[in-house]
Amino acid sequence: MKPLVLLLAALPSLAHAESFFEAEIGLGTSVTQNEGDGRWVQYGVPHQMNLVAPAVKVGVVAHAYRSNHWGIDLHLDAVYMGDISASCVCVPDANYNPHTHTVTGNPPPATFQGHGNEYGVLATAEPFYENDSGWRFGLNVGAYAYRQVWYETISYPQSPIYPWGPGTFTANHHATWRVSPTAGISISKGHWSLDYQFLVDGTTANPNPGLAKFTHLITMTYRF
Repeated sequence: MKPLVLLLAALPSLAHAESFFEAEIGLGTSVTQNEGDGRWVQYGVPHQMNLVAPAVKVGVVAHAYRSNHWGIDLHLDAVYMGDISASCVCVPDANYNPHTHTVTGNPPPATFQGHGNEYGVLATAEPFYENDSGWRFGLNVGAYAYRQVWYETISYPQSPIYPWGPGTFTANHHATWRVSPTAGISISKGHWSLDYQFLVDGTTANPNPGLAKFTHLITMTYRF
């Protein structure tokens, strides 16, 4: 969260340092697309997923280019996605087919409870067209630096299949900074804009992977 705190503290001075800078703040929703059947959840057994969460972004905009109808803005935004979760009464991987979503045999289930969140920094360029009525249509492309946090609690029953059970264990993802490409679109007029950003935010094992593969970030943003 440190980049978010630093950017918030710097907003007033950055926004008013020069006329070509503006500050912006956006509130909205993040919609996570998970890695699929078998990543912390199994679709063919009792399970739950909560992959929609509130989201916020704050940052600055630099007006890099302006003509009669065309322009380019540069954005630097800190973003935070709210908590998501997934749980299931799962069976061992050897007894589950993620392609047919079916269980084979009669294995004893284990309970998986996971939750996490994500935060990062968006650095994008927004070429746009503005019509005579003041409506602006933009395309955002750039890079996304992020940390994805995931905590998993697993309760194993007494069974020869689980030699380390019975008991409750954790299998968390140790978050590290990663960088990926991002793209989005925006529609705006005056100080307000409706923004959509597609975030490629998958993780690898560290020592276990997180849940998200992609995130759709939708915000209503105000510039001042």
